[in-house]
This record gives sequence, structure tokens and C-alpha cells, in this order.
Amino acid sequence: MPFGFTSSFNRSFKAGERPLSITSASQLPNLEVWYDASQSLSTTFNSGVITSGTEVTSWHNAGGLTSHDWNSTGGRRPEWFSNIKNGYGVVRFNNTTSGTPTGEDADNNEILSINPIAYLQSLSATTMVLLYRSLSTSAGRRIITTTNTSGFQWGQNGTQYVGGFAGATFTVDTVTVDTNFHHVVIVFDGSQTGNANRLKVKLDGDPVTLTFTGTVGTTTNPSASDFYGGCDSAGNNNYFIGDMGECMIFTRALNTGEVLAVETYLSNKWGI
Repeated sequence: MPFGFTSSFNRSFKAGERPLSITSASQLPNLEVWYDASQSLSTTFNSGVITSGTEVTSWHNAGGLTSHDWNSTGGRRPEWFSNIKNGYGVVRFNNTTSGTPTGEDADNNEILSINPIAYLQSLSATTMVLLYRSLSTSAGRRIITTTNTSGFQWGQNGTQYVGGFAGATFTVDTVTVDTNFHHVVIVFDGSQTGNANRLKVKLDGDPVTLTFTGTVGTTTNPSASDFYGGCDSAGNNNYFIGDMGECMIFTRALNTGEVLAVETYLSNKWGI
């Protein structure tokens, strides 16, 4: 089944032409949020180059809203680890499971947060991209959320992936949660009709079928005040145990060719 919306979301290339190709997410317009853990640069973390196992106090946003960094507080800070996937580093959350890398500290309930997030409110279209790995498949893990399901969320319930967008929640059918690296692209277009047309999800390049609870609205939450990495929308439960490589948010719905370009970029870079 092809992935795409109606005529306003046509492919960005035509038959006989080469597909759109990018080497950086910043090559696509309206990339407002981009957290990229692949390098331990001073422009990425904290106030200087960090070493493997270092706590992340601030994860800098490389998107258009450069001042909107993800921050943490003492005793709840995830760590950055080098050379985890295809030679690149990741931010590791709340990893208290067996087999943790040398240097992992004893912090629990590790999260990142940002406030305010006015740029994510009342959007009629947006695209969220995430590259991650769960290190625990137990129920109730949330990887990213805003302050309620009228914004957005992505996580797992122990068996299935779950999410929320623009007032509705959903489960991903026929996909079982595992401990491998994955990338997910969620495209929201509030101008469309019906849940399945307003919200489309691709996991590792494949469109997935969603079972919805509630109705996907025409815009994102108009009053969400926090954006969390590693926990639920309340900021104090359903903690993620796993790795995050990249998180992107575009303030528009990417078209089919652009989605493919992002997926190819992530697959090539991270070896997925």
C-alpha cells in the first residue's frame, strides 16, 4: 500500500527522475526541532565536547529554533554513549537493566524536558521523526510526549507501539515491540478527513495500520507547555529505558518523497 496523502501531498519527484536525496535533515524546509546524538560536539551537548558515559545536562536543538534545547536536572540525567550504532553515539535513558555499559550511573527516572513549546501548539500539519531503541519491552514506556495526548506521544505498552496526536490515541497493529533500533515517521495533516487520512505512520520505511481511540483533530494541542524525552505527558511516570539517536519535528506535513528521503538518510547513517 503506497504511503501518501491526497493530491496536495504528491511525490516530490516524477517517473524517470531520481528520488529526492538528502545527506542532512536540515536540507528540508521547516525543520524546527532536531536533536542528533550521533556526535559528542559542543554544539550538540552541554557546554563542551563530552566523553562516553557523561551525563547530558543539555541537548542542543540543531533545528530552526536553535534556542529550544532539551534540558535535565540533577539525579535524573540520561547519559551519552559513543559508538553504539554504526559508529555513532546515542543518549541513553534510565538504563537500569542488565548489560549496561561501563560508566552508567545510578540515576533513575531519567528524562529531558523543555518549556515552553508554543511552536508546537495549534499546528494544522506537522511531521515527527524518531530514531530509537528500547532496552526494555515492558509495558508503559513513553519515548517522547508533550503535556497531553492532544499534542503527541510515541511509546510502547509492552507488546505494541502506542502513540497520540491531535486529541486521539492509537496502537500500531501487527508490529511487536523489540530491542532493535528503529525509525518512525509520523505525518499529521489536519486538513484531511478521517483519522487514517489525518495521521499516517511509517516504521522502518513501511506503512503501518493504526487502531484509533478518539478522533484526530484538525490541529495539535493549543496549550501544551512541556516537551519530554523519556517519560509520559505528566513528566513523572512510564519512563523509557533505551537509546535515542535522533528526534526531528517539522512544522508541516512532509510529502511522500521527503518522507522517503528522511528514511533513507536515517537508514544509511545508522545502518538500519
